[in-house]
Amino acid sequence: IKALIVIANKSFLKTVNSILVDSGLKFKGGIAQALAASYAIRGENTYLNNNLLIYMGGGNTEVLYFKEDKPYYYGHVPFGGEDILKFISLKLKVSRTEAERLYKEYGSAYALDKDANEIITINHGNRFTKIPKILISILIHLKLKEAFKDIIRKLKEFEEKSSSLEIEVAEGSLIKNLNRIYLVGGLSKLNDITKTSHKVFKTPSVVPELTPSCNNDPALAPVV
Repeated sequence: IKALIVIANKSFLKTVNSILVDSGLKFKGGIAQALAASYAIRGENTYLNNNLLIYMGGGNTEVLYFKEDKPYYYGHVPFGGEDILKFISLKLKVSRTEAERLYKEYGSAYALDKDANEIITINHGNRFTKIPKILISILIHLKLKEAFKDIIRKLKEFEEKSSSLEIEVAEGSLIKNLNRIYLVGGLSKLNDITKTSHKVFKTPSVVPELTPSCNNDPALAPVV
């Protein structure tokens, strides 16, 4: 084995370290998922300036803002794919398994261009009901929009904090000056996620190809 990669919450790193030491292995260091992922989206001539990288995983979303090709702001939002599944399960009163099926078969991050007349069948365990297919996309859209607005709020809080430290950051400039948003992580594979991102941030959004392109699964960007 050339390398052992452990993906863990920051609060667990001490535990991970002690486990590795007990196993006779040396803990070399840690890196934030979003920062690791940023290396996977870079080409030879990539220069990140006023770009936002959003890594959206199963339980957490990490945000990394680049200025002049350097990380300028790092933060996280406690939101991931599991929150969407719980929301679908709660609103439709279905099991988590059924919520996952509905997400995979009918899920889309953007609901405004869907056919409101198309009907699907959902399983409640002891009975079946019919609902408009668009409802799945609406529920996903609502949760994603909420998460993206949380990211905007975090960036504005950072600007306020920077101002109190007498660092010159114009109010709203981080969002206003955004050139492009890069979406990676498992949730970035959701249909039309770039449409919703573009709508909320008012900035072009892409799910980038990974470099090297030996594996182009955006969920594996930090590992690549």
